[in-house]
Amino acid sequence: MLSVLQISRKKICQTNTLQHQEFSLFYRKAVFRHFYKQSKVRK
Repeated sequence: MLSVLQISRKKICQTNTLQHQEFSLFYRKAVFRHFYKQSKVRK
């Protein structure tokens, strides 16, 4: 089950490598911003 999921994920990544990279970068920035704001609020 897990291996099948990984294989399908790899295929998806290979077909949309550029889109996937852009999305992961955008996601990381959003998450970082979110946690940064939270840490500022805590202080």
